[in-house]
Amino acid sequence: MHTAKKSTPLLTRRQFLRVGLAGGAVLLTARLVYGPFARMRLAEVPEAEQLKTLNPRTATALAAIAPVMLGSAFPPAEPEETRLGAQHALVRAIDAAIAAMPTPVQAEISQLLDLLIFPPTRRLLVGLREEWARAEQDDIRGFLYRWRESRFQLLRAGYQGLHQLVCAGWYAMPASQAAVGYPGPPVQWQLAEGAA
Repeated sequence: MHTAKKSTPLLTRRQFLRVGLAGGAVLLTARLVYGPFARMRLAEVPEAEQLKTLNPRTATALAAIAPVMLGSAFPPAEPEETRLGAQHALVRAIDAAIAAMPTPVQAEISQLLDLLIFPPTRRLLVGLREEWARAEQDDIRGFLYRWRESRFQLLRAGYQGLHQLVCAGWYAMPASQAAVGYPGPPVQWQLAEGAA
């Protein structure tokens, strides 16, 4: 006669509850390490329909990075309206520069910007715990320095890409051109000479 073995379940109810509680504790700890439960707020950026390639989160990241990267060339913090206006104009100029690039280049820029705004990579690669809208200028300056001086070519290339984007947007703006004594693109020179 063959005796039937009593089968034991793979996971008892008590073990299931313990695993569930342990998993919840791990998730809660990860969330607390990542940041508070407060709803993430975005800085004022140009409305999404005005932008061709950037979404509000990538526009906010660029609006936070650009003043630090441009340093003293960027308008001072006071009055705030002037600085915000310059940030908005710069974000629109960067967006226009990206929109004028070939599709494969736009895809690479999109990947770089997504890397900057995705919370785990922003925390690990960029070193920012906070959203870009709440990032301190010293933290952004440190991130830019680490990427510029990195031993990894990929991070240095990311820095160079950000630098070229910010400079392309900044020097495409007529106010920036006038500030450095540049009369504008040659087409404008010809129009000015024809009007004179």
